[in-house]
Amino acid sequence: MKCSNDRIEAICVSYGCVYVDYASIMSDANGDLRKDLSADGVHPNADGYRVMTTVLEQVLRSHGWRW
Repeated sequence: MKCSNDRIEAICVSYGCVYVDYASIMSDANGDLRKDLSADGVHPNADGYRVMTTVLEQVLRSHGWRW
């Protein structure tokens, strides 16, 4: 069963977990991982991980957590 990001977020909320949305910033118009962030279209490259780090830091800060 394929879960959409909305469903994953809802599950996180229902369990009191924090959802980190990487997809909205890392996806192209078709919903695929942006080519500049991956060599194979599936796994992030160094630039992809830099983007993920920035997103995670923002979420941590928004919850008052320190990195």
